[in-house]
Amino acid sequence: MPQRYKLRLGDGTVVSVDSDGLRTWAGDGRAMAQAVGTQAWRPLLDVLAEEEAAARLARALVPPKPRQEATAPPPPPAPVAPPLELPASLTSPRATSTVTSKTSVRSGWNAPCTQVSNRAMRSFARPRPPPW
Repeated sequence: MPQRYKLRLGDGTVVSVDSDGLRTWAGDGRAMAQAVGTQAWRPLLDVLAEEEAAARLARALVPPKPRQEATAPPPPPAPVAPPLELPASLTSPRATSTVTSKTSVRSGWNAPCTQVSNRAMRSFARPRPPPW
């Protein structure tokens, strides 16, 4: 249960409030506070400072939560499969490459398809105007 206080404002008004209500009136420089059950009136700012110190101490006395492991342990390595054995029909010397073409592959600017495309594009291109 939160602590209750009597609060005497600068104009003489007395109000019963809790600790949140005390903070509401912190702007009144002449306000005085009295904890319920005591006889002493103290300046409101002193009571607020004492409340804050008690709250800070209570937070410091709470033990921190234990850290959880950020990452899971790495999974075990996958088993290695044994090497495959090819049948004798695939390993015979008769298996050779079927590509017998002697043409070389040309790519880029000099490729036949690029040259045709460039010629076709030249007919659509407009000549640039002179720079003067």
